Amino acid sequence: MKKIATLSIASLLLSSMTFSTAFAFTDVGESQAAAVNALKDRGVVSGVDSEHFVPKGIVSYAQSVQMIVKGLDLNLDLLRFFKQPLASDTYTNIPNDAWYADAFIIAQYSGLDIPKDVLPHATITREQFGDLLVRALEKKGDFPLVKMFIQIKDEDQVNIDYQGTLQRLLLYKIAALDQDGKFNPKSELTRGEAASWVYNAIRVLEANTQQPATPVEAVSVTVDKINADVNQVTLSRGDKPNAGYGIAISSIRFDQAGKAVISYTLSDPQPDKMYANVITEAKAITYLPANYTAVAELAAVAAPMPAPGTAPATDISKQLTELVELAKQGKVPGVPFAAHTGLIDDVEKEWGKADLQDSEGKGLVYATYNQKNAVIGFNKGSQIFDVRSSQPNLQELTLQQIEQALGKADDMKLNLDDKIYIYQVNEQFQLKFIIPGSTGKVKHISVISPQDAVNLMAE
Repeated sequence: MKKIATLSIASLLLSSMTFSTAFAFTDVGESQAAAVNALKDRGVVSGVDSEHFVPKGIVSYAQSVQMIVKGLDLNLDLLRFFKQPLASDTYTNIPNDAWYADAFIIAQYSGLDIPKDVLPHATITREQFGDLLVRALEKKGDFPLVKMFIQIKDEDQVNIDYQGTLQRLLLYKIAALDQDGKFNPKSELTRGEAASWVYNAIRVLEANTQQPATPVEAVSVTVDKINADVNQVTLSRGDKPNAGYGIAISSIRFDQAGKAVISYTLSDPQPDKMYANVITEAKAITYLPANYTAVAELAAVAAPMPAPGTAPATDISKQLTELVELAKQGKVPGVPFAAHTGLIDDVEKEWGKADLQDSEGKGLVYATYNQKNAVIGFNKGSQIFDVRSSQPNLQELTLQQIEQALGKADDMKLNLDDKIYIYQVNEQFQLKFIIPGSTGKVKHISVISPQDAVNLMAE
């Protein structure tokens, strides 16, 4: 239990953003001073000594994870473990007694996909940090975002897996391009830049955080001793006219001051249900260590849980928006080769020979790569004109979800049982969703350059 309290101590660090100058670092420039000082005041960063932060120093992967976890208050408040979680349960190079071990544990249980063999003392690139920071921020909620595409001059250097998150990093105004319109994705991130980005991410978070609703009624807390080590704690709304009134404990947070903060939610009768008119006490019971003082607080209102096997609507919308942005470049997720500009020779050089090749006539050939969930269409001149993907996450999409995010398709065609919904994303490319009538879900997507679907070697 004490370990869990230690892991969630980052929750104590978030207070209103302050700007301390009494102990400001002397080596931090004006453009980064507000960010560094604010994070220092909150315990998120520290200097090499009382006067020096070394803003141009390179930040390590461990320092990055620690800074993001602390700054965005990622914690394990809603989780309980049968055994103490250890960094070595997941990571091969993270010692359990390292100063950054807790941060990696929290990152893992927060759903951040960090490589299991990550080297904690290795440096981190700008694109790696930006991707990690955006994914951590979006674990905290859904944030308003302008739907537009920012042109990055050195986008060809960006890892394809990071393209979506780096676009959002720029749209959230967490980071900005340099004066030449470049992001410099492979460059090592400095300590000053990392602090500025985390500071800006916190500002996005706090500007859009909803405060818990004010309780409309009092909730009593009753403590009954079970034995010398355990107390029973009852939260009660009092007697209600029927069983439709409820109270549920959503989480318990143990702080360093010896308090057990019990977060609860309230529910009222649903208008479409019938309840017997029997006086019922609306209460919830939990058990706490006897050395903790119970305190109750109303939990912040959370978004409804999605149905089993489905992703939240906001995640699906982001996924589809990213599909469109990739399609504008002739690409699909997980495939680094683009229609119109790519050649099948490049594919074979990187992926090897296809598992299967089918000729569609007119000099058009489709190469299937089963392990990549991809099919590459190319013409007689070796130019790629069609890139298809059947990744499992795409095959969960439905027409309703697609139309909610992207609107109605520009055209629809039939091919036996398949309905093909076509979106003209720009003058060059079409994005197609192929949906069989038998399943109602996407079978695969296709990004095609129609003008290239010809035999360039024909006389």
